[in-house]
Amino acid sequence: MKSLKHQIKVVLKNGLSFLCNRQLPSGEFPTMTWERPNMQNASYVKSVFLTSFVLHSLRQVENLPNVGVMGQKAINFLLGETENNGIWRFHGKKSYIHFDIDTTCCVLAALKEWEVEMDYYAIASRLLRYRNVQGVFNTWILDIDPPFEKKDNNVDWVVNANALFFYSLLGKRLPEVEQYLLKVVETETFKQRSTYYDSPFSFIYCLTRTYANGHNLELKTAIAKIKDYLLSIRADDKLHSDMLQSALSTVGLLNCGEDGAESSRAIEYLLSVQRRDGGWPMGIFFLGGPYLGYHIAYGSEGLTTAIALEAISKYAEKRGVGSQK
Repeated sequence: MKSLKHQIKVVLKNGLSFLCNRQLPSGEFPTMTWERPNMQNASYVKSVFLTSFVLHSLRQVENLPNVGVMGQKAINFLLGETENNGIWRFHGKKSYIHFDIDTTCCVLAALKEWEVEMDYYAIASRLLRYRNVQGVFNTWILDIDPPFEKKDNNVDWVVNANALFFYSLLGKRLPEVEQYLLKVVETETFKQRSTYYDSPFSFIYCLTRTYANGHNLELKTAIAKIKDYLLSIRADDKLHSDMLQSALSTVGLLNCGEDGAESSRAIEYLLSVQRRDGGWPMGIFFLGGPYLGYHIAYGSEGLTTAIALEAISKYAEKRGVGSQK
């Protein structure tokens, strides 16, 4: 175990160094976008969304050197992009896009996890008005400062998993959203492309963090099914060719409570493919959606690296083979 403990320590150190080097002076962790399949032509686009996910992952390793500094810079960036008393646009302050539930709830959840002082309950109460008649969240907040007209709205199960994560951190139940997500898993709808997310592993990551980090036990039956699904596809070559999907699925396994041979193999794989610069390659985390024809993709090396580090740290904590201290 000593060699694995040492390997994990080195991998975490190098991965955090990579993230530190990639963080912009503003505190943002850069987002890249491209027209698939041309990932080699990816270009930077300002976004608060991916930074919220990196911040969530960093919370898992908060006691390691430099993480507190990185985290505070990211927090300052997110706080500087807020508008209208606690809501966010994907591209940040005063950008030409509507406010949305996904970005807003992910940012709020990350800030809550880092214990940033804010009236979360008042904001949560306001956001409840953006649900449909079934009590499930729409994606877009259309009644505040719309820079362009969007006549329709849509429901996305990953967006709802992220919204539920925020509310779960507050200890607030949303039975309609919980039942909707349970049905998405029961009917295996999550295996399809959602409105804004191409891969089931984005949903699995977001749902299982709601269970594991948000402590929402109402999702227990769905988590059991997700665990069975993950165990059944671990040999899929796609998981070994796309580092982001591999990292997302590995965190999903650990969040589901899997503590056997499969999680060990998944971690060993992530450890073995870390690049010399300390990072992992980017992959598609989400898409531009129906308005852009599903061909505009978003992701980043920083996101993949943060989620890989989250997986490795959670595994080390479960197995007692590593320490944040």
